[in-house]
Formats: sequence, C-alpha cells, structure tokens
Amino acid sequence: ATSNGPRAPCNGGTPIQINWTSLNRGYGVTQFYHGTPLPNGTQYIAGAQDNGTLFGSDELGPDGWRFVFGGDGGFSAVHPAQPATWLMEFQWASLGRTTNGGNTVTQGRTGLDPIVSSVLGPDGNYLFIAPFTHDPVSNNIWLGGEFLYQGPNFGLTWTKVVSSQIPDAGRFSAIAISPSNNAIVIAGTERGHIVRTTNGTQSVAGIAFTAARPREGWVTSIAFDPRSTGTVYATYGNFGGAHVFRSINGGDSWQSIDGSGSGGVPDIPVHSIVVDPDDSQRLYLGTDLGVMVSIDGGRTWMTEETGFGSAVTMWLA
Repeated sequence: ATSNGPRAPCNGGTPIQINWTSLNRGYGVTQFYHGTPLPNGTQYIAGAQDNGTLFGSDELGPDGWRFVFGGDGGFSAVHPAQPATWLMEFQWASLGRTTNGGNTVTQGRTGLDPIVSSVLGPDGNYLFIAPFTHDPVSNNIWLGGEFLYQGPNFGLTWTKVVSSQIPDAGRFSAIAISPSNNAIVIAGTERGHIVRTTNGTQSVAGIAFTAARPREGWVTSIAFDPRSTGTVYATYGNFGGAHVFRSINGGDSWQSIDGSGSGGVPDIPVHSIVVDPDDSQRLYLGTDLGVMVSIDGGRTWMTEETGFGSAVTMWLA
C-alpha cells in the first residue's frame, strides 16, 4: 500500500485525502520455480509464477528484486565467464537472452519447434515450465519438450536431438549434465522415465539414448555427484511411492533412498536434490515442507533447522 492515495468525495463534494500504511513487513508470497546464482555468489536470478524472471542480491535484500523478463518465469542460466549474459524463459519455452544484465532482452527460439499449447490446459509440446540446463564446458544449453534440443553458443540457436523422443509420448521435466564428463546427459520425464546418453557431445544425429523407469510419476530433478562419476540422483514430485532414487552405475539401474520411519522422507512431493561438492554423503532435498538433509548418503534424513521455514522449496543450488 502507498500513502497519498486516491481522493474520495465526501457528502459535500470536497475530496478527502486517504492515507495508506504498508502492513507487509517482509511478508513474501512469490512462488519461485528455479534460480541461478551469479558467479560472485551474492547475486541471483530466479523465475517466478506470474512475476517473470527477477534479479536479486544479498545487498538489496528480500524486498529488492528487479523485474527483468516477463510472463511466468521459469528456468535460467548465467554464462560463467560473462556474468551479465543470461538465458531466461517464460511459459512453454519462450526464451529470452540478455548480454547486459537484463537491461535489454531478445527472443531466442530460433530452431525450436513452434509452441503447441492448450493455453492453461495440460496438452502441449512443452511443459508449462520447460526445463533447461547449462553445460559450462561447452556453453551449450540442453532444453526439453517432446524432444531434447541443444542450444550452442549459450542458446543463441537451437537444434533438435533427433533420437530423443520420450517413451510413452511424454515431455521432458528435468535435465542434468555430468560435471566430470559433459558427454553424459541424463533427462527425466513427466511420466517417470529417465533417459541417458554417454555421447552427448557428438553431432545431434549420432546421439543415442537408453531408458529406465524407476517408478511412474513426475521426475522433478536430476543431480550428479561431482565427486563420483557414476553416482546420480533423481527426485519425484508425487504423493505415494518413493521420492528419492540413486544410481551408482550412471543411470542403468536405480534404488530408492527414501529411508523409513522417523529417519525417512515423508510421503510428500520432493522437487529438487543437490549433492554437497565437498562431501558426497551430504545431500539436500527441496520438498513441500521445506529443506531436508542427509549426512549419511541418504540412509537417514532430517529436517533442516537452521532458520529456513517449512515452505514449499522448488529448487536448490
């Protein structure tokens, strides 16, 4: 609310000044889907439902966000050597690129299949929030819809990966690139399939995939262990069944690591997982009830109690 608001007439026709006082006091309800820290670690961009892509920083604080790109903000990426160059999106893989920190943004869909959607319905060739991820070695972007796409030169143009159509005609919902070998790419789907390739740096016509399906459901995130080449994790965002899976053979087979009882993950959607780059045994989950952590490689899980609230947590970095 603001002061010096509109004037309302009284019975005699003389305007009355109405003053307003903000009662927000730090109250925040923005629904972020995904966020990316800039290389300095103190600035970040994030995509928000109905609020576009926003730029924030430690210095500006929780009320200092700046709007940089429109629509329903989704995934984002920051160029590691050119931190003012960002790739952003709004619904159905509508992409925008900036090279000056969001001051100007250009569209970036050249080479992608045209968007086919049912407005707010479930049908379309991209998810409402389409996943993409950045390979910092090649500066190639991988993006998912009905197919996977590669965007060389930080998504300047796009090429369809021909062999990557999803089992059961689903759409891609999560993508990750191995930090130790960027030829290894693993992607999950809205129907539970996880596909992988070990030759993702070849020409697109030669990229081949194998598929597994740990369970039915929506794959919400995939993360590699940066200290163990063959170890990769996947999370599912459904109620019922297991929510966290690990593969120790590069994605050939998967086992649940939900645990059980008081030391297990409750039956709630799990949206994201990250592995501590300095400690493979320390895992973090973003869930419907906030952040959970394991310090024993997923054998047991605990609720994070360092002041982070029990809010739906969609993404961790």
